[in-house]
Amino acid sequence: MAAIRGRPVLLLGNHQVQIESLLGTTIASWLTGTQVMPIAHAKHENRWIGQLLRLLDTVAGRQLHTIRYFDQQNPQQFLHLVEQIKSERGVSTMVHADGTRHVHSGQRVERLTSTLLDMAIEISLPIVPVYFAGGLPQQPVSHKLEVPYRHGAQDYICGRPIMPEELSASPYAHRRHRVIDAINGLAPFSDAPNPPNLAVENRIAAAAPGATPLASIWACIEDALDTVALNWRDVIDTDQWMATRAMS
Repeated sequence: MAAIRGRPVLLLGNHQVQIESLLGTTIASWLTGTQVMPIAHAKHENRWIGQLLRLLDTVAGRQLHTIRYFDQQNPQQFLHLVEQIKSERGVSTMVHADGTRHVHSGQRVERLTSTLLDMAIEISLPIVPVYFAGGLPQQPVSHKLEVPYRHGAQDYICGRPIMPEELSASPYAHRRHRVIDAINGLAPFSDAPNPPNLAVENRIAAAAPGATPLASIWACIEDALDTVALNWRDVIDTDQWMATRAMS
């Protein structure tokens, strides 16, 4: 990673749980020394992620995070995003290659649009393969998860960057498979999830009894914020927080 630090990159990975889209870009920004912006489904703009980020921007008085949203039913929007990325030199991008979350740990990346690879070559973006692991059980869950299974830890694994000149030297028909193989090759030998965090699991169950995993996401966020040294309740107005929770 040292060879590409400070240089805009394209991070391509799998997708296990929703929270990794936020935490992954934060960690990747630190690793690469660039601002990393994820591409996400338009539906998330008005769900908890979009609501949370807008609240943080309001509290900070400036835009802290940017997610590029697009409607999957409108391919033209995606092409417009690609053109936008080309024009915004200095900014990195993260994309979950399959475009949707997996439901069990044995799933691997199967799809990847060649449009992104063409873009990486055109504007000389190194591709960083990423694998999110440990956040799903081996048996399929009945719904897509917002946070890792049973609140366990999750592993974020970055592979060796694929340089644009290296990718362009590959036959066009092989480029997509080469990147997919690089992502899937980072998967751990075992598909077993990381151990559950029973303490957190019990606290969430007490804070949001009977709530669905999606409905309990705010209890998860509050529980995580309560572990940091700063008292976040002194920073974010209670009425603002509750109003944001109610909108998602």
